[in-house]
Amino acid sequence: MGASLKKFDTTVLDSSLDSSQVHLIVYPIRFFSFLSFRAANILVATVLSLALVGCTQEEPKGSSVRVTLPDSGTLAQWSSKPSEKNATKFESDDSSGIYQSVSATMPFPTWGLDDPTSLAEIDCFAVFVTGPELPLSSNKCASRDGSVDFPVGLWVGGFQPGASIELAVPAGSGRKVSIVGMKSATATACHDFKSLPLDFLKHSRPMVLGSSVLDLAPGEASVAISISMNNAKSFDGC
Repeated sequence: MGASLKKFDTTVLDSSLDSSQVHLIVYPIRFFSFLSFRAANILVATVLSLALVGCTQEEPKGSSVRVTLPDSGTLAQWSSKPSEKNATKFESDDSSGIYQSVSATMPFPTWGLDDPTSLAEIDCFAVFVTGPELPLSSNKCASRDGSVDFPVGLWVGGFQPGASIELAVPAGSGRKVSIVGMKSATATACHDFKSLPLDFLKHSRPMVLGSSVLDLAPGEASVAISISMNNAKSFDGC
């Protein structure tokens, strides 16, 4: 992943890390129909940390994933530093009907803004959590020219920089967490796109900024997701 992880716990992070990374905490829940979003009220994290804590009473059926996005000031700082290479392809994940899957109502919409050229321009984010098995790979996103084409399932968005996002994820192996970003015309244009449809003319094409694969099971693990513009792949529709 580039920069090596230094010692940290799930609440206090080593501020000396200089890589562009996002903080995320994962913990199991008994039922994975839970979904909530919270405003950021903690220090912007520079490391993505995944903590899987086992349930002592019964076998956990899923995990709750919390993602803390960098604020606009941190994004501007990262834009002025050399960026690490990030993952750009991922597979799909869903929950057999509990989660709303991505579906193509308009395969290739017209996006109103040009693609961002730096992290500082990105002010609207989404999180994709995907997996290898069917029906968790029954949908897909693609670019108009066909250069990007990947299956997708569970997603939440959009969120402004600095937001803290919490979502439920089915337990299992090969879950990939991906950070997706785009540019918005106004702050109000970035909102919960499942409650109010995305206005394509007020956004740039979404792009995958970084990904990491993990196995969601009881126990503890740590992983870093680097986000950058290096090799970031834009797509036109899902």
